Amino acid sequence: MREIEKRFGKSLEEILKGMYLDKKMGSPEIAEKLDVCGSSVIDWLEMYGVRIRTRSEARRPDGKQLSEEELKRMYVDERMPISAIARKIGAGISTARGWLCKYKIPRRSRSEAALSADFVEPIKEQLERWYVAEGKNISRISEETKIPRRKISSLLGKCGIPKKNLSEAQLPHFVQPTKEQLCQWYSAEKHSAKAIAEKLGVTDTLIYGLLRKYKIPVNNPAKTGYSTKRIQPVSKEQLQELYVGHRKTIEEVGKELGVSKGTAKRWLHQYGIPSRDYSEVLLPAGFVKPTKEQLNEMYVSQRLSTLSIAAKLKISDVTVTSWLKKYNIPIRPAGERRFPAGFVKPAKEQLEILYYGEGLSLDSIGDKFGVSNSVIKRLMHNYKIPIKKGKRKENFVWPTKQQLAQWYFADELTLLQIGRKVGVTSVAVKYWFDKYNMPLEPSDKELGKNALKDLLKTYVGKR
Repeated sequence: MREIEKRFGKSLEEILKGMYLDKKMGSPEIAEKLDVCGSSVIDWLEMYGVRIRTRSEARRPDGKQLSEEELKRMYVDERMPISAIARKIGAGISTARGWLCKYKIPRRSRSEAALSADFVEPIKEQLERWYVAEGKNISRISEETKIPRRKISSLLGKCGIPKKNLSEAQLPHFVQPTKEQLCQWYSAEKHSAKAIAEKLGVTDTLIYGLLRKYKIPVNNPAKTGYSTKRIQPVSKEQLQELYVGHRKTIEEVGKELGVSKGTAKRWLHQYGIPSRDYSEVLLPAGFVKPTKEQLNEMYVSQRLSTLSIAAKLKISDVTVTSWLKKYNIPIRPAGERRFPAGFVKPAKEQLEILYYGEGLSLDSIGDKFGVSNSVIKRLMHNYKIPIKKGKRKENFVWPTKQQLAQWYFADELTLLQIGRKVGVTSVAVKYWFDKYNMPLEPSDKELGKNALKDLLKTYVGKR
């Protein structure tokens, strides 16, 4: 600060106020001139009580706010858009929009903003002549007057001119029949809605709309003199030949028989012909869907994956999966998809005996079942069998029958104590007793699940 005051020969407060207030310099420009950072300039200005300009004020060199008269002149009289006003005064669009709200100047809609500066709003008589007398629709009036359609629509509502529906807009010279005329044709003379529509040159949808508008009850063809003729369904063999034999879609079958898609679908349902789902529709012509037995043989017996089956049948794997679900064939979980053919998943007790009792490694157990050690490791993880971190010593020797008898009967050690003595779990000790056909106490014979978990936890904690 002293260096700056010494360089300019003034106090820092005078320097900053002269640059920021008098010369209207911005804080980045002042920082560059004083060879300091911008945040320091802001801190010094706040320290000396100088109000920091907003971003929009900083864009305007004079820093003045537009008056209500000036803003009305530009926005209302000259019809300048907000973006043009903001550019002219050097402010942001949000600032100009905020001033409009502050002065309560109503903003133009999007359709009004698209109008030219010399636009003159048409009066009600002009709109009635164009829309009612001449029968022009909103789009045609918009094309001729160059007024946006939204503006025409809003002007019609503003003038209280009822808008036409779609059918009326498409028929400019259509004269809507009265309620008495429609009652005479439909109820007294028993004309159908389609016959009345042909007579007036409109669609039957418009006639049904007029019936609802006039609250004329629509007759049930079965209870009146109207034709109740129904299309008789074709034979099951003919329908099956088209749908199953030629593999045509329901829509194509309907066109072939001269009926609608819904009718063809109803006939398939009546004859009990199962309709194809979306994946089956995409199958190539002449493709024969495999039976449940064939799919079970490939997926369960041969243990082929859905991708392999799909490649073999030249279809997508999504289709194979949908067939498995349809045939109620259980889909293998992700962990079992890499098992080889003929692999039988070992039980939890079997893995515990091999791993803890016989002391086999994961590789040895994997070789025994013909799988990799990662598969065995995944199975043990699923069974929640703790995996040993270290390896058992290579010179480990099973205790003899006499040693076990000495410890268990003479020394009265428990299975857990014997396991700790030898360096194995009580499960392994129990396995040795069964191997030697040695009797055990009832409490040791029936090891419950909770006790087994505690013993395994003890073993893991010991490691």
